[in-house]
Amino acid sequence: MRRCTSTTHSVWKLEVTQAALSCLSQAAAKKAKPDEAKAWADKAVKASERPLIAGVYLNRLNTDETAGILNADPTLQYGLATKTYLTGDKAVTPSGWAGINWWAPLQTGGADVSLPAQLARYQTYLNAGLPPSPIAAPGLASLTAVANAKTATGYYYFVAACPGGKRDGSHYFAKTLAQQEANIAKANAECPAA
Repeated sequence: MRRCTSTTHSVWKLEVTQAALSCLSQAAAKKAKPDEAKAWADKAVKASERPLIAGVYLNRLNTDETAGILNADPTLQYGLATKTYLTGDKAVTPSGWAGINWWAPLQTGGADVSLPAQLARYQTYLNAGLPPSPIAAPGLASLTAVANAKTATGYYYFVAACPGGKRDGSHYFAKTLAQQEANIAKANAECPAA
């Protein structure tokens, strides 16, 4: 069985409360390193889904079935924004970073996203393991979710739901690719493209 590995070149410091340190200790007990916990901290809108989403990523990293491939849209979104706004023609100075949409929806399937060589490790549909650095600075709620990740659910997939025709931050979870494809069809039927 594949085990999580730490990215050696991603060192970060974080001044945290005793509660956050406790969460990191719990994550370490699950063989998660602090930088991995930071990478897994999800942009989940629904607080109740954070442990489920963290569990999906842990499950994907820890099984031969997925070969450690995360299939994480946020890593691609970060790579694309970095390519566009930090290294590309539209590069902005740090004072303008607050105006960058780091999480713009992907315009193609994840495996079809092309990133330049220096950002290629953020292509988590093609590269196993974690990206080379954290993609965001998580809050205590996200660190707690990683420490309490729900891996026993057996979920390996999730897709944004669209109940009532509106994206509300909720997700559909699946154990198999067939279930995921059904969930994608359901979400697309609920919220058709404009």
